Amino acid sequence: TGIDTQALKSKVAASTTADAAGNDVKNGLRHLLGRSRAVVSSMGRSSLGFGLFLGIFNGVSCNVETIRKRKDWVNSFAGGAAAGTFAGLNTRDPRMIMYSALGTGVVTSAVFVAFGVSGLDDKSAGY
Repeated sequence: TGIDTQALKSKVAASTTADAAGNDVKNGLRHLLGRSRAVVSSMGRSSLGFGLFLGIFNGVSCNVETIRKRKDWVNSFAGGAAAGTFAGLNTRDPRMIMYSALGTGVVTSAVFVAFGVSGLDDKSAGY
């Protein structure tokens, strides 16, 4: 019939290869988008947790400072203990929650003792 069967076979093979390559690219993009969503979701959860941790620390330490009318390591310890309790809650183990609270309280009070207070001094704070 005058049709070159070899050329037709090679065109079909090239078309099939191109379709397979296109499907591989599509699948690769779908995989990448799925992984990207997972990474962004994880970053969001981590950022939220870190923000809550710092908010709890700052809120508790500032309120304890206002109630006690003193600016010392005890305020940092109380804020650190509260924030550490929040951080340890996902373990659901009371001992781990306690260790997290005590450890964070000790570390934050040690940082206060080592580096002092930044910001207002006692006189400008009204104490």
